[in-house]
Amino acid sequence: MDIAAAAGRKVGFIGRSMVDNIEIAHGMNRLNIPDGLVVRTQDIATFPADKLVVLVAGSQAEPMSSLSRIAVDTHRLLTLNERDTVILSARIIPETKKQSSG
Repeated sequence: MDIAAAAGRKVGFIGRSMVDNIEIAHGMNRLNIPDGLVVRTQDIATFPADKLVVLVAGSQAEPMSSLSRIAVDTHRLLTLNERDTVILSARIIPETKKQSSG
């Protein structure tokens, strides 16, 4: 939140678990969100991309998760382009880790 604000960008949230976690953290005073920083989810599609940071939830690459739909360009609110920066943060889940052959 602080970095987005310092860069002059607003923040949007996509994905049910992301929105839920942000609301919980904010409600517990664990996350400071300055007034006017957040863009409503329904407004993300029409907001200037160069003025926006979007935090997206993606449940273990489930096909219908927001992150998966954005990755295959089927999300209704967000389309990536070659100038976008994507940062993934995830733990390795042993059951889904690909086995190396050989």
